[in-house]
Amino acid sequence: MATALRSLITDLAEKVVLSAPEKITDLAAHEESRAADLGDLAAVNRANGMPRFLFASSSHVVGYYKQSETVDASAMPRPDSLYGMTKTFGEALARFYFEKFGQKTAILRIG
Repeated sequence: MATALRSLITDLAEKVVLSAPEKITDLAAHEESRAADLGDLAAVNRANGMPRFLFASSSHVVGYYKQSETVDASAMPRPDSLYGMTKTFGEALARFYFEKFGQKTAILRIG
């Protein structure tokens, strides 16, 4: 997902910080790489500070709506599987971190 989005967010930010367990080397002029493993809290804090995160969610969060219904970002979650439940939890966790700590997260429902 990150590889596909890199070209799409070029015009949205002056600087884009990319993070992965290994340093990313094919950077554009406006990109910066900071290696961090998500299991290492200290490394994540050093790498990311409080930028906007991108959470890869899924259309399975709203998968139990009928195909004839039109839903948007304001639709209540209706997960269609345990996978959809985990993505619903991730979205709720992102909202909690925004309310409690001001951590911004962009949520992309793939599919």
